[in-house]
Amino acid sequence: MVKIPPFLVFKSSKDLESFLKRKLDPVRKNGVEYCTFNNFRRNRILFTAEHAVTKKVFLPSLGKGAYVGVGDVNTDILAKLGAVFNKGAYVMPLFCRTEADASRDPRELGKGLRLFVHTHKTKKQKYVFLPIHRNKNFLPFLINYHKIIESLNPRILISVHGVSVKRKFDVILGFGEEYMGIGGKRNAFRFKIEFLDFLDRIFHSLGMENDLEVAVSTWRFTGSMNFVLTSHVIEYNKKNSDKRMGFQVEFNYKGRVYNFDKRLPSPQYQIVVQALGFFSLMWYKNNF
Repeated sequence: MVKIPPFLVFKSSKDLESFLKRKLDPVRKNGVEYCTFNNFRRNRILFTAEHAVTKKVFLPSLGKGAYVGVGDVNTDILAKLGAVFNKGAYVMPLFCRTEADASRDPRELGKGLRLFVHTHKTKKQKYVFLPIHRNKNFLPFLINYHKIIESLNPRILISVHGVSVKRKFDVILGFGEEYMGIGGKRNAFRFKIEFLDFLDRIFHSLGMENDLEVAVSTWRFTGSMNFVLTSHVIEYNKKNSDKRMGFQVEFNYKGRVYNFDKRLPSPQYQIVVQALGFFSLMWYKNNF
């Protein structure tokens, strides 16, 4: 087994924030935050978190205090942990998807996109359609976001997202339309099987039980609406001989937000995102 550096595991958000403050020297400009680490030019693994910015949108028409939550809480933390551990890079927008959604095509900005979301503190209406990706003034920020990704020229792109606690799986991998983020369905499921074996060995070596459920979405379009994956991996590969690999990874809320500290993913999820990056580097080396 390849020698793996010690994993970064934090038991409090205060310790995590202190660590990241020491380790990160991010650039924040024109609506985007990004940071590269000392091995990025060699391994070129990039973590993104398009929905890292979160907020409550209040809905007074549905009652006092009614609201919907927008964004994927703690995906910024997971992306940063993955990048730091693997000495790669991360990039994320500094704006909320209600204004502009960095995972959607910039050409769709202001074209009436809506999100079907669960409501909170309402008695009757449990879901609403919420307008997103609506503010055309954010177009320069979106263009800047994609320019930065291309300038970084990633070899591996991991787009970190969140999924509802109601979903069965802890981690869902989406490789885009026809699984082309990794070269097809066969590769997608082989990646999952080998990653699960890798993860089992890691947790065993740490004296931890691996009770996480990991899946490849069997809906062949999962990730296909992720413009980052489609544009910077799938479409890129159609035009270039220097191939990229990429996928959307969705982390369940139940571990993305730790019971004891809301600004901290669970220890298992912290390890998973780091291990996922490390395994992806090995997979790329052996298969691309």
